[in-house]
Amino acid sequence: MLCSGADAQVVEYALARSASPALVARHMTELPDRALLQAKLSESYALELASERED
Repeated sequence: MLCSGADAQVVEYALARSASPALVARHMTELPDRALLQAKLSESYALELASERED
């Protein structure tokens, strides 16, 4: 989840309304480098596709 602010109440509300549970692995106050963020998102998407193919 990407948030523009650090409002804990808003984040807790958003996570509570989610259909699937979420755990926070890391909290950052600034976004990482754009290229790194794109690479991580692509990696996550590829893993999800691979997982769906196994099912």
